[in-house]
Amino acid sequence: MLDSLPDAALPFWAYKSRCLKIGRKWRRQIVHGKRAGPGAY
Repeated sequence: MLDSLPDAALPFWAYKSRCLKIGRKWRRQIVHGKRAGPGAY
């Protein structure tokens, strides 16, 4: 399905990969924040 729509798939994958990167960063900040306290943000 995605192979037939490259123009629509590229922004989708770029958005998804960006969300995954942001999610990974947020998860790391949350883990560190629990250790360091709420002021870590």
